[in-house]
Amino acid sequence: MKIKLALLLMVGAFSFISCNHDDETTPTPTSPTSSTATLNFTINGTSYSSTSFNNTLVSASQSGQSGNRMDIRGTFDSNKTLILSVSNWDWQNPPTNGVLVKKYDTQVSGPNADCQTISGTMYCDGALGTYMFGSDYHMTISQDAGYIEITSCDPTSKKVSGNFYFLASDISETVFDTIQGTFTNQVYIIP
Repeated sequence: MKIKLALLLMVGAFSFISCNHDDETTPTPTSPTSSTATLNFTINGTSYSSTSFNNTLVSASQSGQSGNRMDIRGTFDSNKTLILSVSNWDWQNPPTNGVLVKKYDTQVSGPNADCQTISGTMYCDGALGTYMFGSDYHMTISQDAGYIEITSCDPTSKKVSGNFYFLASDISETVFDTIQGTFTNQVYIIP
């Protein structure tokens, strides 16, 4: 239980901090764009390409353990958003201003998870995929063997590329979406 709590708090709970639409007076920062940036994907076999990006690298702390979470956000069809999040802990020695190049599991105890037990709590890196449309959202489910893979991360130019595959479901886990694709040269900011 503690392993699930540590991963979900780092990846999941912080996912909505930068998605807050309650404060209309503070504009949401947008990341600079690269002319070669792409986010191409399918949802249940239908192809999409994102046209607007808002990518961030955020530092956070949980129970005295610090780490980074990278969010790749793409808007498509004017009111839909795909968010790809990966997290590293400082004990993994991620690059300053970046994340480790590796495959991140959407399962809490997936085969690529890097975990460490500290003071009785297991901390693991991980991935979370979120598909938002209107007021509804679907998120990765813990039983899915999905992933988000970072194939390159350049902390100097703040560009990241990779690929992903996962199942996302509504809160009741009655509706499922298969989501897969690639992202290239996504520029991120550090707020």
